[in-house]
Amino acid sequence: MTAERASKTYSRAAGAVNTRRTYRSAVRSWCAWAAGHGLPALPARSEDVAAYLADLALQKKRPATVDLHRAALRYLHHIAQVPVPTSYALVSETVAGIRRTSTGSTSRQVKRPTWDLLGEVIERIDTSELVGVRDKAILLLGFASALRRSEVAALCLENVALDDDGMRIRLDRSKGDRTSQGVEVAIPRGITALCPVRAYEAWLQKAKLADAKGPVFRRVWLPPAAETAPPLPCPPWVQRRCLTGP
Repeated sequence: MTAERASKTYSRAAGAVNTRRTYRSAVRSWCAWAAGHGLPALPARSEDVAAYLADLALQKKRPATVDLHRAALRYLHHIAQVPVPTSYALVSETVAGIRRTSTGSTSRQVKRPTWDLLGEVIERIDTSELVGVRDKAILLLGFASALRRSEVAALCLENVALDDDGMRIRLDRSKGDRTSQGVEVAIPRGITALCPVRAYEAWLQKAKLADAKGPVFRRVWLPPAAETAPPLPCPPWVQRRCLTGP
């Protein structure tokens, strides 16, 4: 019943419709492969994941497809709150080897953001500053929700609901919403420093927006220091306009 458990766990995840459909297909493929080899699908072992990704490469799957399956397994384990096997060195080295030995031309491919790459970017952000807390929340929320940049920038506090399980984002209008009935995106609460929900809550607390209305992500202005005197201990000012405003 391991595959059934994995399927039920994954069904709780939400994001863009196309991303959710693609991830679900990748998880089904993994469950079938694991069952065929008598291996546990959830939680998976890093050596099994590496073998699975290598098997995809042997089937002439493109490196981008291999990356997609790895991302799907990473997210599956993340929302199930079990150890994530895709972050181990064996898996990373296997994927790197698949890219190096790929016969397809990669000279014109654009490098898509991955969870590992995002983690490296987040580590370089100075979260002791208000701007850094905001930028961390923007990057993690945007990646987890698969929203467009314009949708993240224009997100309003009234459209975000928090609870013990995570957060729900309600979009009244979205480019991918063909029925024009609105879209709801759910993001589960994680247990790591890269949890989008925790980053969002940290921004609300730091910017004092917990009871506010209007844009979520706003410009931060810090008064310039005087040239002839030491700077005054003046806190940064969070504007009311969203990031896309004038």
